[in-house]
Amino acid sequence: MTPNQLIFVNRLLECEGLSFVADDYAMAFSNNRTNVLEDLSHTETQALIKSFVRPSPKSRMKAKILSMAHEMRWEKENGKVDIQRLDAWCNKHTPSHTNFNSIPLKELPKVVSVYEKMYQAFLKQL
Repeated sequence: MTPNQLIFVNRLLECEGLSFVADDYAMAFSNNRTNVLEDLSHTETQALIKSFVRPSPKSRMKAKILSMAHEMRWEKENGKVDIQRLDAWCNKHTPSHTNFNSIPLKELPKVVSVYEKMYQAFLKQL
């Protein structure tokens, strides 16, 4: 664990009121290899940080839209969502008429609702 990661992890533990059990977290994420946070490997440190850091509301809403786009087969040959198609839809159907990644947070709930309606219509056609 780097010094900056150690500071970050300690802050995460403090914010959750868990700083007194830091050694328990070290044991858990190192598979009982060590009880010292500084001795965690890069992979173990990343797993520990990921367990505390939650995706933002904006990330969750965007992920929901991307998930529905996958299910509707709005994909390229490589299996990734066809962002150009999604951008075209967003430009036509969102209040700000912007690309998918430019939709403001305050508009996303409405965009998710509209996209869900289209997704439900898609499911009924199957």
